[in-house]
Amino acid sequence: MDKPSTSRAIVVSSKGDDKGDVQKKKKPMDVQPTADLSAHFATDKQFTTREKFKDWADVVANNLGFTTVILKSDNGNNKRNPFVTLGCQRNGEKKAYVNKKREATTTLKCGCLFMVRSYHLKSGGWTVSVLNGTHNHVMAQRQEGHIYAERLEPEEIELVREMTKNRAPPRNILSTVRRKYPSTWTTIKHIYNLRQRLRLEVRGERTEMQQLLKCLSGGKYTYNTRLCRDTETISDIFFAHPESIKLFNLFHIVLVMESTYKTNKYGFPLLEFVGNTSTEQTFSVGFAFMTAEKEDHFIWALQKCRDLLRCADDVKVVVTDREGALMNAVEKVFPKATDLLCR
Repeated sequence: MDKPSTSRAIVVSSKGDDKGDVQKKKKPMDVQPTADLSAHFATDKQFTTREKFKDWADVVANNLGFTTVILKSDNGNNKRNPFVTLGCQRNGEKKAYVNKKREATTTLKCGCLFMVRSYHLKSGGWTVSVLNGTHNHVMAQRQEGHIYAERLEPEEIELVREMTKNRAPPRNILSTVRRKYPSTWTTIKHIYNLRQRLRLEVRGERTEMQQLLKCLSGGKYTYNTRLCRDTETISDIFFAHPESIKLFNLFHIVLVMESTYKTNKYGFPLLEFVGNTSTEQTFSVGFAFMTAEKEDHFIWALQKCRDLLRCADDVKVVVTDREGALMNAVEKVFPKATDLLCR
């Protein structure tokens, strides 16, 4: 394969006179000189696959300061050979929207005419043909903001994958990628997008609830579910880590409860159980997702938390917020406990 050229494009000519430019009142980016890059894509090399041709063209274009996109492709038939046509990402014109609210938007498209095509020969190779090697805009000196330049390389993807498995936050992942690969132009958005794709790969065809139950089972959590009446839909779920259960059985005198609904995108109430050690350290006992903050839901969750105790002693002090349904549930599940209110 030919080695991609790393030289910058040289302006060779300019179209349009000054008078015409002033009359049309175009922005400077619309009246840029024309650069001919045909020589950079002229090669006698034949590629084994269409993907290898595109990878080669992407590298050449990136080194010159622009990004290629697929303008047209055809798998061919009995009368014509397969081909693929690549162009500059600034090919085409800005669309005129009827909605006036979109008139303030901008676009990279400026009618760039650059096109290069590859045909599939009967011999099996893919040949390269430059249809139009000119650009009507200057090449970008920095590739920040370009799709090709910002995308993650395979080794960077593997690094993000490993750090995601280790539960590293996205900002730490991005800083590590930039420190290990100084030439990268990737952004935090690409990190979030890749993490989302990795989660979908792990989940497969399972639903989110099925994936949650799988993770709880794999982590050896103790969990219980409650179904809606006459349906197979889960209405409430309680879960606790094995180490948390051990601590709860050692330090069960004080139990703090807090219910919130701002911790997940579904808006489901989350009831958190927190214990206190003899050294005034707190630890999580368990969690319960519920479909509603009603008394029967709280009673079920509190009963599952109480079932974690394997000793004869019971909880002596319960600390809650001013949630009426939760306070009523505490009186029924822990009738002998002292109920305190936290501010």
